[in-house]
Amino acid sequence: MPADPRQPTDRPASRQPAAQPDDQAATPCRILLVESGFSHRAALAACARPGREIDLVFAESVAQAREVITELEIDAALVAADLPDGSGVDLAREIAHLPRPTAALVLSAERDFDLVQSALRAGADDFILRGVEAPELARRLDAALDRKLREKSHIARVARLHRLCRKLNRARNEVSQQVDLLCSDLVTAYQELACQLQNTNQTDEFTGFAEGELDLEVLLRKTLEHLIARIGPSNAAIFLPATLDEYSLGGYVNYDCPKHAVDRLLDDLADTLAPRVAESGEALVHLTGDQDIDDWTGGGLAPEALRGCTVAAVPCSSDDECLAVLTLFRRDEAPFTEAHLEMLSELGPVLGAALEKIIRIHHRTGFTDAMESDGYPGYDDADDDGYAGPDGPEPNADDEQPF
Repeated sequence: MPADPRQPTDRPASRQPAAQPDDQAATPCRILLVESGFSHRAALAACARPGREIDLVFAESVAQAREVITELEIDAALVAADLPDGSGVDLAREIAHLPRPTAALVLSAERDFDLVQSALRAGADDFILRGVEAPELARRLDAALDRKLREKSHIARVARLHRLCRKLNRARNEVSQQVDLLCSDLVTAYQELACQLQNTNQTDEFTGFAEGELDLEVLLRKTLEHLIARIGPSNAAIFLPATLDEYSLGGYVNYDCPKHAVDRLLDDLADTLAPRVAESGEALVHLTGDQDIDDWTGGGLAPEALRGCTVAAVPCSSDDECLAVLTLFRRDEAPFTEAHLEMLSELGPVLGAALEKIIRIHHRTGFTDAMESDGYPGYDDADDDGYAGPDGPEPNADDEQPF
């Protein structure tokens, strides 16, 4: 049994721990008794039992009780309904709504139904009549404490679940972000692949008719038609080498250049831009500003020529020899896209190979005509492969050589 409690002092609030049976006792339950005279002090002290020791705290008024619950954490409070400075029911309501679950029991000498109803509605866990025996008080106090312990456990589980939910939500957000990035990468990869396939199909389409075309004029016209159909309205020109470092116009499409200025512009581009593009060694030259255009043309254009335009130029080469320079330009409001530029860079070598084939066949045809007109002995068209090597037929020494 716990030791007899000491008599209350004149201090506003005091603590009297119940006796502990041994050193291994559990942490005592802190019980606040709020009443004048502390007549139930002995009964409360007798409620201690092994496994649940009691630490008593006392207050004689609402003000003192408020000081105690502000300074200390209590597990339960036994509050008299009638206090010198206020209502015990109102104090029970404050205790019942503390952040830490706390049992509140209202103590009264009257069997008043309205008072019981008010106390229970205020949040009190029980209503006890004065003069209750210690065993009954202990039973009802234990029941109230057990409810609060279950409530604390429930709150702790809820808090743990909240923490887990926050962790899961953060993980979900991270996974969602990774999935979004993955989807974005997949969409980008798909778009790039689709663009590459489209460019490949367009290049194959151009290669198909370019390889079978042996007429230079028709090849240039079909090339320009193919470009305009794929890229959209643009000014386009193909410059062909006239001499070692000079270029002349092979064909063009005028979209929005003034008629009175287009001839001079094309001549200036043939003299300035085409040679530089051919010598640059780059697969594609993309000029997106007036300063870029001036740098590449060396200021050789008219002051207003190509102002506010974007230019794309492609050298069409075969065996490291530039056989044409393909040039397109239009206003900055409709710039060339990455897909356009990629298609142009792939089209350059195809057009270069087609031009090389035309030149090679035309040279061979010219050589054949010369041999037929000069009457080379033993020459037969069916045996001609376009090359007269050291084992080929020897020309007549009296005949004029065709080269």
